[in-house]
Amino acid sequence: MLDKSFGLLFYLKKPKNYLKGEVPIYLRITVDGIPKELSVKRCCDPSRWNPHAGRASGTKENVKTLNNYLDTYQAKVFEAKRRLVEGNQMVTAAAIKDILMGVDQRNKMLIKIFEDYNADVKKLVGIHYSNSTWTKYDRTRRLTQEFILWKYKTEDIHIKQLDFEFVNQCELWYKTIRKCGHNTTLKYISILKMIIHYCMDNLWLDHDPFARFEMTKEDVHPTFLTKEEIQCIADKEITIERLRRIRDVYLFCCFTGLAAAVTKFPITELGDTEKAKALMQSLQKGNIQSVSIEKDGNVSKMFIEANPQFKTVTVYDANLKRIQKEDLGIYQVVQQSQGKEMKQEQMADLKQDNKKDVKQKVGDDLAGPKKKTSRKKGMSV
Repeated sequence: MLDKSFGLLFYLKKPKNYLKGEVPIYLRITVDGIPKELSVKRCCDPSRWNPHAGRASGTKENVKTLNNYLDTYQAKVFEAKRRLVEGNQMVTAAAIKDILMGVDQRNKMLIKIFEDYNADVKKLVGIHYSNSTWTKYDRTRRLTQEFILWKYKTEDIHIKQLDFEFVNQCELWYKTIRKCGHNTTLKYISILKMIIHYCMDNLWLDHDPFARFEMTKEDVHPTFLTKEEIQCIADKEITIERLRRIRDVYLFCCFTGLAAAVTKFPITELGDTEKAKALMQSLQKGNIQSVSIEKDGNVSKMFIEANPQFKTVTVYDANLKRIQKEDLGIYQVVQQSQGKEMKQEQMADLKQDNKKDVKQKVGDDLAGPKKKTSRKKGMSV
């Protein structure tokens, strides 16, 4: 909102019972006819004061120093006005005075702002945020407080103390003290950056400590388990029931996931690790991918499309005509020994586990009174 009028005036304000000597200098800010006054923490002899110019008169060094200070103070007034205009806030004499006196900055502590922000996020859990998002924000807040205690020997710091050194030392602390990897460190720092930009958006902070900080993540190249490694997992003797079931579910996914559906076809791209990775990533996004399928010694260009939700693959010929399900058998790999023994052994283990569970259940039923259970149609126990 534009102001109708704006005026500044430096003047001397003589105290009561004034006799002689220097007088405090005050600044009067007037916006739309409403004035506000504040002291500039400087004094001047009335004989050297020019009320029309609002400055001291003379050529001495102390007079020049005083006038330079008043010029700087006047520039701060216009800077405060600019901040209010850019922030779409009401420009008033009181608002400018508060900025000059630092009223809106006195209680702006980093951890306190972080806590208030997280409290608002928690209120929106299930509406706009998930509980895991709030947990991640709260963990970052606790780790940031630990870093401040380690670096500054205090539990909180003012946001005006945030600079490039703060961010740089925070990154060092995560990597050396917390033993975090590079990408994990950037994950935590990115949340801290979000909080700092939140302060900037609210005009509490006038500089960006992350302006020269690099946020480039390292490329992660995942490695895939070989047939032998999967066999080792299957043969591993695990005595803890919970871990054994996790192992069984993992092996079940290995043989029934999207990758298993794709490897049923003799796709030449699967022989190259990089090409296979790119192919799987494209299929997981639902794209139709061009592939080369080998049949009777000949390589044909075809297209495949995956449904990651149902772990199925649709095959098209070179003209993007869908190949019917009954015709897919001629293109699929004949499964002979690859993974067959492993599947049989794993299924045998699962059957054995089910028998043990049934025996255990029967024993429990015989040992104690049966509990009444109810079954409703459409529900499973």
